[in-house]
Amino acid sequence: MSLGVLSIEHENGKMDIPDSALIVGIDETGCEDYKDKKFPVFGIGGCAVLARDYFRFLDEPWKMMKDNHFGGQENRLHASDLHKPTDKQLQALELFFTKIPFFRFATMSAHTFDNNSGETSIHLLVTSIMHQVCEFATLAQPSNIIFIVEHSERIGKEVMHYLSSYKFGNEDCEITPKVLYATKGDLVTCLEVADFVVHPAGAQVRNRINNKPNNRSPIRKDFEVVFNILMKG
Repeated sequence: MSLGVLSIEHENGKMDIPDSALIVGIDETGCEDYKDKKFPVFGIGGCAVLARDYFRFLDEPWKMMKDNHFGGQENRLHASDLHKPTDKQLQALELFFTKIPFFRFATMSAHTFDNNSGETSIHLLVTSIMHQVCEFATLAQPSNIIFIVEHSERIGKEVMHYLSSYKFGNEDCEITPKVLYATKGDLVTCLEVADFVVHPAGAQVRNRINNKPNNRSPIRKDFEVVFNILMKG
């Protein structure tokens, strides 16, 4: 890697990304047909950071956390596999998500979603995600937007199709985003972080729809931490 250039390996090789580009890691949770009765939720989400901050705000602190608390940075870290995390592991994750500045986002749907639009749930959720990324881009003013999508045999191609169909910008500047497809074995940090963003968002929605109508669903601790929700008294 040369100074100011992030190199990311993907299914077609390696791409050098300038430090002014916005890196957006994308992952999904649940199933788009809502057939899983234990988890009748489908969502897409992830994280975003300028390439010049990728190592400082994502890659290095995430790998250091894995070295110190999760058996080493070479191990794949997946949110749904943490069945009985230790207190130190939970504290490390909380420190990462509450102290390090990067964008995080998610859009969720459930089996109760009444879709009369004529579009697929995947298309609608990707459209929502693009609106959120547009807000990030307005703040960050990137030269380009690079989507890195988690490998999915089931919906990967459709997600990539919709992501690559949109353009960002205005009359003075227009950005056509690039979409990279990385496999789970690539250990791309932004995809691991994206998994830890979208998983609690899906679990929070599942808890809410499983609650009785008159009962208010409590905020999950992991959801509160990841999205930095300030709880009141």
